Amino acid sequence: MSAPNSIRAFIALKPDLDALRSIVKAQKSLRHCPAHVSWTHEDQIHLTLAFLGEIPSATADALKPKLDEIAAKYSVHRCRLWSLGTFGPERAPRIVWVGLDCPDPLFRMQKETADACRELGIGLEARDFHPHITIGRIRSARHADSLTSAARSDRNTPCDPCRFDAMLLMASRPGPQGSRYTILNRSELEGE
Repeated sequence: MSAPNSIRAFIALKPDLDALRSIVKAQKSLRHCPAHVSWTHEDQIHLTLAFLGEIPSATADALKPKLDEIAAKYSVHRCRLWSLGTFGPERAPRIVWVGLDCPDPLFRMQKETADACRELGIGLEARDFHPHITIGRIRSARHADSLTSAARSDRNTPCDPCRFDAMLLMASRPGPQGSRYTILNRSELEGE
C-alpha cells in the first residue's frame, strides 16, 4: 500500500486496438491449458518501459515534463508481435508474455527514460530491456509445463504489427481483483 504522499508507478506504452485484439487472441489460445493463470485484463495490457516502484508524488510530478520532452523527440513506434513465451523455470514459470520485435529508436527512448528516472533519484532494476507484454501470471506450478509447451507452439505465435503512439506514466493501486492502473501523464510521440 502506498504511503500518503507516494504512489506505486511505472512508465508504459499501450498497444493500438488491432494489436490489442491480437494479444487477447493469443491469450485465448492458451486458456485451454489446465495451468492456474491470472490473465491480464484487456484494459491493463501494456509494454513496461520502466518500473518505478513506490515514489514520492512530487517525484512523479517532476518526471512528467521530462517524459513529455523525451516523447516529443520520437515518432510513433511500429513493432511486430512475434512470439509467446514464459519467464521462470520451464516446469514452474511465473509469467506468460508476448514478445515484440521493435526498432532501435524504441530501445533508445527506453534508455533515455530510464536515465531521466535515475536523474530524479528513482532506483531502477539493473537489467537489460527485453520488450515484452505480460499477458498472464502463473499462480501455481501445477500443470504449468502444459502452458510452456502451448506457448512455444507455432500455431499460437502472433505475428501482427503493433503500434505505440504515446508514453504513459501510470499509477498502480492494489485491489481485491488485482491492481488497477490510472494514467497520470500521457506524453505523445511527436518526433519526425
